[in-house]
Amino acid sequence: MTASSRYEALSGKRNTYLERARSCAKLTIPHLFPLEGANESSTYDTPYQSLGARGVNNLASKLLLSLFPVNAPFARMQLGDAELDELAQAQGASGDALRTVVAEGLMKVENRMKRWMEAKTIRPIMDPVFKHLIVGGNVCLLVDAVYGGRMFSLDKYVVRRDATGFVTEAVIKEGVDLDNAPPEIIALAGENLTSDRSDAKGASKSNLFLYTHIKWDAKAKQYKVQQEFNNKKVAGSEGSYPENKMPFLFLRWSFVDGEDYGRSYIEQYYGDLMSLETLTKSVTLASKVTGKAVVLVRPGGVTNARTLAKAETGDVVAGSLDDVGMLQFDKWADLRASMEMIKSLEQRLAFAFLLNSAIQRNGDRVTAEEIRYMAGELDDALGGTYAMFAQHLQLPFAKAVLSELQKPKAAEFKLPALPNGINPVIVTGIEALGRGHDLQKLDVFLGGLAQMLGPQALQYLNIGEYMSRRAVALDLDISNLIRSEEEIAAERQQQMQLEMMNRLGPQVINQAGGMMKQDVANQAQEGNPSG
Repeated sequence: MTASSRYEALSGKRNTYLERARSCAKLTIPHLFPLEGANESSTYDTPYQSLGARGVNNLASKLLLSLFPVNAPFARMQLGDAELDELAQAQGASGDALRTVVAEGLMKVENRMKRWMEAKTIRPIMDPVFKHLIVGGNVCLLVDAVYGGRMFSLDKYVVRRDATGFVTEAVIKEGVDLDNAPPEIIALAGENLTSDRSDAKGASKSNLFLYTHIKWDAKAKQYKVQQEFNNKKVAGSEGSYPENKMPFLFLRWSFVDGEDYGRSYIEQYYGDLMSLETLTKSVTLASKVTGKAVVLVRPGGVTNARTLAKAETGDVVAGSLDDVGMLQFDKWADLRASMEMIKSLEQRLAFAFLLNSAIQRNGDRVTAEEIRYMAGELDDALGGTYAMFAQHLQLPFAKAVLSELQKPKAAEFKLPALPNGINPVIVTGIEALGRGHDLQKLDVFLGGLAQMLGPQALQYLNIGEYMSRRAVALDLDISNLIRSEEEIAAERQQQMQLEMMNRLGPQVINQAGGMMKQDVANQAQEGNPSG
């Protein structure tokens, strides 16, 4: 069975979720899920209320900031105690001595991943990912070391899962631009092209699609990936990935047990959004009618309607007040009830979209504590959704990035292969922001020692180890910045020698001069024994 036929077979179940996503998009951001056949010339009806779009943007922004913070790695790597003890025994050292060294090495890996995210502009890609999850409940994210990341909306892929939610099969459908397609794709197109291969701008068009078929091989314990174009396999597109190195991430907002696709956040508040849209539309249209100013003149009266229409402010015209009146609609009571209902709906939705909270300071650098507070609020308000994203988005994303950056194509950002026996655990979510707590604990510990035992208690402190741990807590690379104990000892010995030379300078010079004269005399006697 070809990938295209498999895509069509699985589309039936997907289309139900896709139509639901389009209904949610109409009340929030319509262009997120366009209708079938829409293109760059399509127009979208703007909702009468903007609260839906503002709520989606606000929630997506907070999720992006808390899950992928700007000034800190989004994931933290650490070594388990058992592996640390085994490594210490192999190196003939203590676990405590190696803990900081290992932490410094893993911190460099984290910072390399962070630099890759900044260079490949991953965060601008993650913003529409969160919007699609909030509105549609489903999205696919591809992680690539060279291109960074790529998003596939729900109308471009189908997926199957087992009873536990594990992805067992997926097919991605992409349109092909013949101007930018590789030669192997164009060669497979053959005669199955549109008769008119150019659009209005002269760009080549094709009526064919590229399908990426992903299937789990239970025996081999890995995913098999194969691309097809025009019902033919693309040469060199075969690949396989272990579960923990899969670059295709099929994400869901929330899910019902047994379903292949997820449910969106907007679905939970669809009733309120629909009511707000209907009432806002009614009030807006009614306001246009009631705001229309029309002067009525009694037929057959002494007041001339044309003269009255042409009169300027302050003009004197002939007429009677009994002949003139204003058109009025007695709908204020009805509009007032609608406005109060609109206000109530806006308040409820504002709490749902966290529009009433302001944690981040405007214009300042966001601290880890603020991000941690925001993450906790998101987890509380969204019913554990933040914790779910930490496991189903951050963790597989970190594993995929770690795997991609170890490939030769990673070039500048390529990570060194970890030594045998070192299998770090990737920590995500609120725990990944814990280094700020480590720094706070170090400072509290030192302050407590000095306060309770006096300054002399600090003489028991290993200054070098403290500086290393503080640098790790700050995510700071201090390679070649802090001198080793051997370098400090050698410098102290040199300083002591210089001080001794300065203190005993004249005597040492005289003694050295006398010794040199004695040596010269001895050499002269040895050279002339008869004399």
